[in-house]
Amino acid sequence: MILLKKNILLNGSCLEIKSYKNPKLSYSIKRDIINLKKTYWKFSTSSQLNWFKKNIHPQDVHNCLFLNNKLIGYTLLRNRKMLINDNKKKYFLIDTVTISKEFRKNNFGNLLMEFNNNFIKKKNYIGFLLCKKEIAKFYINNNWKNIKKNKLHVDGKKSKLNGMYYNLPKKLQSELNKNSFYIQTN
Repeated sequence: MILLKKNILLNGSCLEIKSYKNPKLSYSIKRDIINLKKTYWKFSTSSQLNWFKKNIHPQDVHNCLFLNNKLIGYTLLRNRKMLINDNKKKYFLIDTVTISKEFRKNNFGNLLMEFNNNFIKKKNYIGFLLCKKEIAKFYINNNWKNIKKNKLHVDGKKSKLNGMYYNLPKKLQSELNKNSFYIQTN
């Protein structure tokens, strides 16, 4: 079952973005995701399958970008909970944003992030991600905001990565500036 779908015609080619809940992800799409990830991260198929089993929950969502039925982009939205000033909130942890090497620099990353942002808003969730400093500008250009490093705690520890959020209500944004921000990734 597909949760959300968007079709775009691009110079005679069919561009399609589909969202799948984890249990509905077919083996062939999972295999394509792992192969796409292997072009960016150097982990074996078996280690990635083990990571899938250990870290991906049934409520997690896979957003897949296809060009003429070939997977060229992928994002994992991990459905989690966080604490902001002792208040539990549901959020999607954006994980594994990647575009096939041959299609980078074609604005497909922005298109996938726009889809991710719309999905987060439609579900009325908060979006959160961790990234290296050199990638933060990409997310800022896609309407994400930085979290002060001294306020961010991930899995009980201060994070060395940049934390960013999306769709955080104004009231919680002001709370975030005053208090610490604790998230769990698993």
